[in-house]
Amino acid sequence: MYKNSEEVDEHQHKLKYIMHMDPIKDAQSGRVLEPTNLMLHNNESSLLFVDKNNRNCVVNFDLEKGKVVEKYDTSEKCNTGIKQLVNEHKNAQNTAAQLFHGVSGQNVFTIDPRLNSKSRVAVERPYKTNY
Repeated sequence: MYKNSEEVDEHQHKLKYIMHMDPIKDAQSGRVLEPTNLMLHNNESSLLFVDKNNRNCVVNFDLEKGKVVEKYDTSEKCNTGIKQLVNEHKNAQNTAAQLFHGVSGQNVFTIDPRLNSKSRVAVERPYKTNY
């Protein structure tokens, strides 16, 4: 992982090496996850992403612990795969906001991790045409 350093070389910031991050693995199956559509969440302590090999599942990766803590399976509400994850509102990643939205081919849905269901989908908005 890298971040912008304070040093400037000919009007460009240099990158500073911070740390090496091991591949993200599923705790249950042990297979390596391939993150897509990454999004910071919950005071920037969690990273939400969609696994490239299972596009119906949102993975919650705890950045402080360095492991997958939860998975939200949306296959019963959205079987076409999640195309995009977005925060509920601007700068929500810097707050303790729990809700976030997902967009699939024909659905826009709200996911609430506090719900006691397998999919955690709180609101679903289906559309007739494809995205």
